[in-house]
Amino acid sequence: MLSFIIIGKNEGIKLLNCINSIYETIEFNQLKQTEIIYIDSNSKDNSIDLIKHFDNLSIYKLTNQCNAAIARNLGFKKSKGDILFFIDGDMRLIPENFIYFYNSVENKLWYPFISGGFINYYYNKAGEFLYKQEYRFLKEDKFQVTTGGIFLINRNLWELVGGMRTIFRRSEDLDFGLRISSKGIKLLRKKENIANHYTINYESNERFCTDLINGNFLYGGLLYKYNIFNKYVYQEYIKKEITIGVFIFVIILITVFQKSIILLSLYIFALIAKIIYKKQNNIARNLLIFFITDMNTIFSLLFFWPSPAKKVDFNKLR
Repeated sequence: MLSFIIIGKNEGIKLLNCINSIYETIEFNQLKQTEIIYIDSNSKDNSIDLIKHFDNLSIYKLTNQCNAAIARNLGFKKSKGDILFFIDGDMRLIPENFIYFYNSVENKLWYPFISGGFINYYYNKAGEFLYKQEYRFLKEDKFQVTTGGIFLINRNLWELVGGMRTIFRRSEDLDFGLRISSKGIKLLRKKENIANHYTINYESNERFCTDLINGNFLYGGLLYKYNIFNKYVYQEYIKKEITIGVFIFVIILITVFQKSIILLSLYIFALIAKIIYKKQNNIARNLLIFFITDMNTIFSLLFFWPSPAKKVDFNKLR
């Protein structure tokens, strides 16, 4: 059996479109044994009312602690399938591309863990469409060590690593991928797009401020701390966090030589080099953003020790 597991919070019409696309995928690919499970993270909008009319849909609502890891773990526990398809409620599947990920003739995945690309449709907070952008465009299939919010996985592989760690309110999918990779199983990302993703612009000032206030940037450091003995952390992330290494080196030099202004310029230069490498336009804005995220990561490595979820309360709505 193939279990579609959707997670979401306050997705409204996007959730309705997501579930419609799953039914379209089932029909288009003539899938026989399927189930659809929706895990709601205590939505305050009309999301659940919009989807109650669907057949073959189980709905569970988390009522206390909520995050994506908790929701996916609950979806796993309530599922029956030997293949799990995790998808976020703000995504819409592309039915005709499902054949690249799932062998509907033999009812199995082409590979134990498989995901694909998707197209981000960015909106502002008022719901106005801004632009679309393909996420991680690939010219050919590629094995990776990290994943995102949409993927298919064999049940025994999920069980091998014990699902997702609920201590992660963010970056739980990256942690999950790193732990699977540590078992010697790379993650296959197909070049074909598997879905469209409808979301708030990641580069907006509003989203950055919200993430900063909510402490979401602290989970980058937590990712490194909880995978300190995982070699794939160093292969995948060290080059991305070069400015943190430079900052720590500069602080050591300042302590020794007491020449803070001159030495801090080395860190500023590293930040600018990172901005240029990432092809970012607004240098002043991105200097501030990269500095803030670096400081959050360093603080997280030293002082951030959140607790995992101890009790998960939920209601089954249907």
